[in-house]
Amino acid sequence: MTGSPLENDGGDRRIAPVIGTFINAAALILGGLGGSVRGWNLSSENQRRARLALAGLAALTGLAVVWRSLPPHWGASARLLLEGLVALSLGTVTGKALGLQRGLSRLLDWTAGKPQGSAMSPTPRSGFAVEAVVFAANPLGWAGAVLEGWTGDWRPLALKSALDAFAALGFAAAGSRTVALAAVPVLGVQGILVLGGEWLSRVVLTPGPSEAFGVCAGLLVLSCTPVVLGIRKVSLANALPALVFAPGIEALWR
Repeated sequence: MTGSPLENDGGDRRIAPVIGTFINAAALILGGLGGSVRGWNLSSENQRRARLALAGLAALTGLAVVWRSLPPHWGASARLLLEGLVALSLGTVTGKALGLQRGLSRLLDWTAGKPQGSAMSPTPRSGFAVEAVVFAANPLGWAGAVLEGWTGDWRPLALKSALDAFAALGFAAAGSRTVALAAVPVLGVQGILVLGGEWLSRVVLTPGPSEAFGVCAGLLVLSCTPVVLGIRKVSLANALPALVFAPGIEALWR
């Protein structure tokens, strides 16, 4: 079992932030170009295979992030895993009470021009607005960006990059000519969150909270697996408060 990212990475962790964010932006551009310039799209069978591959990648990424975040002592690791599960439970309840997933869905409906509790006909808005919300207002991207800034682990954003490239390909093949431009808001939003995570790494000097955050983020990524497979719908936005609860629980425990 590896040690804390803060202990193992040394000077390398200072150059790690923004790698995942730039990969994400590049994936959007490539996916958009692949679907529009070549007009290429995946067949139903290849889409199924891609989903299986991406689901496997989500599971491996989540487990890898959890494993990397655990300290070398089994007792402390078991405690962090328990804290992560408790944080996810508390965070999901809190996020549901705050209506985070509902608010995100309403934002997407608004950009798509869908009526909000009104008999009025929808007012179509630009496809770019929808694409910006889909790719930049993404809970996995938010969590991954903070994790990248705090610990230097960009793997969750690499996973999001693969998912986004797949989605961008579909947008472009369906006729969108602006999906590649969604890389701009993605760079802006995730870049700010990376800087926030970097700030946390300088303020929180003990490894415990960063390890707890990493474990919780890894569990959150792991929960994406059934979503990618289409088995069940998971309200990832509702679980975001867990990322605040996890380091808080660890700080109180110590």
